[in-house]
Amino acid sequence: MILESERIREVGIEKNISGLKSVDYKNIFDSANVALWIEDASLLKSEIEAIRKRGVYNFRTYLTRNPAELHRLIDLIRVVDVNEKALALYQVKSKTQIEKGIRSLLHNESFGHVREELLSFIEGGSTYEYESEKRTFHGELIATHIKTVIPQESLETWNLWFVTINDISDKRRLEKKMFEQQVEFDSVTLFRNKQLSAVSHDVRNQLGNLLGFSEILIERFYEMSDTKKLDYIRLMNQITKQTHELLHNLLNWTRIKEDKFLLDKTEFRFADLFEESEYQLSYLLQAKNISVKLYDEQNMLLFADYNILSFVVRNILGNAVKFSKANSHIEVLVGKASGKVVIVVKDFGVGMSEEEIAGIYNNAPAAKNAVNESSSKGAGLGLILCRDFIKLHGGSISVKSEKEIGTTFTILIPEK
Repeated sequence: MILESERIREVGIEKNISGLKSVDYKNIFDSANVALWIEDASLLKSEIEAIRKRGVYNFRTYLTRNPAELHRLIDLIRVVDVNEKALALYQVKSKTQIEKGIRSLLHNESFGHVREELLSFIEGGSTYEYESEKRTFHGELIATHIKTVIPQESLETWNLWFVTINDISDKRRLEKKMFEQQVEFDSVTLFRNKQLSAVSHDVRNQLGNLLGFSEILIERFYEMSDTKKLDYIRLMNQITKQTHELLHNLLNWTRIKEDKFLLDKTEFRFADLFEESEYQLSYLLQAKNISVKLYDEQNMLLFADYNILSFVVRNILGNAVKFSKANSHIEVLVGKASGKVVIVVKDFGVGMSEEEIAGIYNNAPAAKNAVNESSSKGAGLGLILCRDFIKLHGGSISVKSEKEIGTTFTILIPEK
């Protein structure tokens, strides 16, 4: 990184050198703490004048139409001397290696900068600076800040150019790291805001359902039978439990991100977990007249965190219900394969496009929810929670879907 003090030192060196005889500047030149070059561009100046005499005045157009001319003109610049700092920067031991020419040190992007530098001097400028990558004699690319100054007494002949070079590779790396961190921070912030909005949407929907059922119960309390009242109370209880569980699992998800979450694994039958999940979703199933068929021929025994796996199955099953057509059915299959317990939830609903599938677990701000947003804006968060909870078990979740055909979620977790 070039500090202001370094800038001042460079200017001081340039002024000192330009005001000294060739026999006097040597000590300052060689001991300077910045890479210095002295170049002789008098042949280049003579060639520029010769081209002018041929009727060329717009050198920008001339170099654009004759791109090979830039290389030829650069080769006319002779390196007179370099100091020890420059040798170290370009990883060479002998000054003669550099004095052979500067074109071999230029990286592709450097030619554009040198072209602009040359045009600036042709148009009467005496100072030009830029940042560019340069190639060392070992082929390594280094980021550099380069400043070329033509002393007043050399403006007519270009026989003396002073070049200062600073290695700014650390600065470039720091800027890149800061940029990447900022992009990551912005991405995470937008993603978290999106998920907060999703949670708010889910909670608001659940509270809206709870409010609606309670109002019906209040308004028609004396008209309803005790059985009907109990049905409404059970529905309200289910909604309350699900809302509480959503917030609880959101807290657990935060703890996962902070590496503070521990699983509480026990042994249980999948059929028991499924029965409880189906019951808690019964009001949704009844509302759309959807049936769920469980295929569990081995009466599968699992070793996992019951509450966490219950949340995962219920969330995926709940999404299947939401996006299934009325009067349809859902299939749940459980079995074993290659040391894994396989749980498959298959619906025959609206399905998802390839873009929606790709965005299911994409944390990028632009990622879309893996569901029809008009139906449930909060489903994306639930699937992300499911993914992270299953990862904690050493397992995985995959999805296959086709528009208007249906969606299949497959959960794999290790056997005990």
